[in-house]
Amino acid sequence: MSSGESPYSKFSYDEHAKTCAPDDFLGQVRRTVNGEPLSDEHISEYLIGVAKKNFEKLPEYQFTAEGVVEYIRQEKQAERFTKMLCYAGFQYFRDHEVEEIFDTILNKFHNVKNIFIGNLPDRARAYEFYKSRIPSGEELSDPQTAIGVWRNKDEFKRLANRAGWAVEFTIMPDGFHASYYRYDAFLSRQD
Repeated sequence: MSSGESPYSKFSYDEHAKTCAPDDFLGQVRRTVNGEPLSDEHISEYLIGVAKKNFEKLPEYQFTAEGVVEYIRQEKQAERFTKMLCYAGFQYFRDHEVEEIFDTILNKFHNVKNIFIGNLPDRARAYEFYKSRIPSGEELSDPQTAIGVWRNKDEFKRLANRAGWAVEFTIMPDGFHASYYRYDAFLSRQD
């Protein structure tokens, strides 16, 4: 950092959640724009209903707090998974963690043919998000910021291809609040 520059701020979702009302669930997970909750059109009730209908089986269904790298390392029944999804969270992994995740899924989770990774911040479009300043490269590469690591599509593709995954990218529909600076990635095993 050059003299005169102020350090950028790190961000903790855990500490942020403690500042919100106990019943402000959207605020706690930052599903707000300028402090206002996202409209229902940006949070799909249909998909939540599908998940509840198809996967919620109390008391057998259990939530655990564990990092994804640790989880996939220790998963004893990897063959039970056929696809994976990570939405609005992948940008909080460092490159070496991304590489380990991709490698482990490819080599241990043999039945996983596809991975959907959504809501990734596009480094090539960071200037569209940051109107008043352009962050340093260090800030855009730091997973401990509020938005996490900004990767352009070539960077993401390189990480995926190195581990044996083919990638197709899609841009979110124009009506989605973050479509102007984010993209989605669909990974499939390379043949």
